[in-house]
Amino acid sequence: MHERALKYLQVLELEAGANIRDVKNSFKLLTMAWHPDRFGNEKHKVSAEKGY
Repeated sequence: MHERALKYLQVLELEAGANIRDVKNSFKLLTMAWHPDRFGNEKHKVSAEKGY
């Protein structure tokens, strides 16, 4: 597996060999969890917008 693909899986909190359904589900859950509109605190909102 390419190093780039492994990095994407790590970001999505998945193991090597994950199927497309797992990738889509993880992506959806992480985007909902880190969406800037979820945070009322401005500091956390800025952090979410930056991606960390």
